Amino acid sequence: MKKKLLFILTYVCLLSLALLGAVILLFAPKEARPSDGENRMLAAFPALGARELRSGAFMDGFEDYLSDAFPARDKLTDLSRRVLGLFGERDEDYAAQEAIAKAESLAMEENMTAQEPPIAEEPPAEAAATPSPVPETPAPTVTPAPEEASEPEAETPAEAAAPEATAAPAAPAKKAERDAEFWLVRTDGSRNVQETYSAEALSTIAPVLDEYRACLPEDGKVLFVNVPVSTYYFNVLTSAYSDWDSDVDEVLQPLVGEGVYIYDAADILRPYLFTEDLYPAGDHHWHAIAAWHMARAMTEDLGYPVTEFYEWKYKLEYEFHGSPYTPEQLQNMTIERQNRRYPVPVTPVESYILRYMTQRSPSVYLESDRFKGYGIYLGGRWRPWRLFETGYHTGRTALIIGDSFYHAFLPYMTTCYDRIISTDLRNDMYNPVVSGGSIRQYIEEYEVDDVYFLMCTYTSLNGYVYQELMEKYLNTDYGAIYGRGEG
Repeated sequence: MKKKLLFILTYVCLLSLALLGAVILLFAPKEARPSDGENRMLAAFPALGARELRSGAFMDGFEDYLSDAFPARDKLTDLSRRVLGLFGERDEDYAAQEAIAKAESLAMEENMTAQEPPIAEEPPAEAAATPSPVPETPAPTVTPAPEEASEPEAETPAEAAAPEATAAPAAPAKKAERDAEFWLVRTDGSRNVQETYSAEALSTIAPVLDEYRACLPEDGKVLFVNVPVSTYYFNVLTSAYSDWDSDVDEVLQPLVGEGVYIYDAADILRPYLFTEDLYPAGDHHWHAIAAWHMARAMTEDLGYPVTEFYEWKYKLEYEFHGSPYTPEQLQNMTIERQNRRYPVPVTPVESYILRYMTQRSPSVYLESDRFKGYGIYLGGRWRPWRLFETGYHTGRTALIIGDSFYHAFLPYMTTCYDRIISTDLRNDMYNPVVSGGSIRQYIEEYEVDDVYFLMCTYTSLNGYVYQELMEKYLNTDYGAIYGRGEG
């Protein structure tokens, strides 16, 4: 009886799964579409052909499609994360969100108390009312300020406070005079605006970029770009459009100070729109060749030598377990748009996950068959910080702050820096508690020279990452609130 009941239950389960699969095949969307919760394109129904069947690409794509087309997927994914959060390290990751709320209130209290003395600056007010305090500061102390200010420790804060009080109103933050846009150009020359970034949002971003620049050495640079996703690229390739463009750089560049560079990804990639496969179909990310063009444009301005694209060897996604192709072989091949090229490291890069600023654990870099698709770059998404030691001896360190678009970009930067640290500030990726400190402290700890902001248009300039988290995580020391971690 028990065996018969087990057989019936098994049969019902298999029949239910078969029916569910049939429902998905009949009614689920066949085209790729964006997932707001995961900041990526959900898989489209894969192309079916002899080559795809032989290589296994169809079955891989079909598996991805079924997974992404599952009914109520977002709710089930969220439930899965919550359940996983009850076990092991995941508990720390997701429970941290509650801890962050407490950190916010504590940080606000600290800021309030820290601001009380400057706000109640009665001594300067008295000094303005009665001229006697001005002579109280002896003339010799003021004249050789750089030397004497460092000798008496009691005078340094007082002297530092006065310039700070007068300097703040002297250099007000610049305000954008207009909104900025990203648009597609129709064949008749008219614009079809896809994204609009408010003047207020851009005016918020600019001083934060200057704050990052102020954390760097004298020759340090901040480089900023927001990259279009694949949807716009494929729209341009249709008969309705002939180009894309943006004026974000024109509006934002005048608002920032020296050492901050704003790039226009549309301008950089435009020469290759119709000559190279810059994006794969069915995925919002970019191909390695597009990431390389961006890396070259940004680092050439700094005078750093970027290894040419075909000086790297590459593996192809469809033949990943085979030997890498030589540059000569690749340049003479016709490669399907969906068949990604993965660079083989030119140096023995060591990759680590960083926790609590200095705690390292080994991590995947490239060439891991545990991952597929875009996840091959850096092994996909890992939190909260990454460290890459490149084997080069340039004497410089870079910080890359981005979303998943930076994964294909980072390998091409490894020839320019001794080490690179990176992070993703989005809510589902960045864990300030486990980070164990502020971004400013990471910059100091790893002696960062240059900072790159590289995110795609799904991470909107109007959104919370740019408008809130960039500055908050730069300055808030969560390690002081929660501790630096053990070890």
